[in-house]
Amino acid sequence: TASDKVDFNREIRPLLAKHCYACHGADTQESNLRFDERDSILVPADSGQTAVVPHEPAQSEMLRRIRSTDHSDQMPPEGDRLSESDVAKLERWIE
Repeated sequence: TASDKVDFNREIRPLLAKHCYACHGADTQESNLRFDERDSILVPADSGQTAVVPHEPAQSEMLRRIRSTDHSDQMPPEGDRLSESDVAKLERWIE
């Protein structure tokens, strides 16, 4: 519904900038992955996994890594984890 729609520029871009751009932005692209360019998140990264599979949050590696409790796999690897409400926003955005 319209009330469930997530505004990318207002709600998602700031999350990505805060938690992801240091490693996956314009200056650094770990795993050949950029979150500041749409095309990069829609194709497989060096891992072979696709960060965002539109309409398929369960298939989106970004969400799997954000939710991971394995310290060698979780994202972001350092700093504050995303809140549950932020993760829910990302999931709704992907849906």
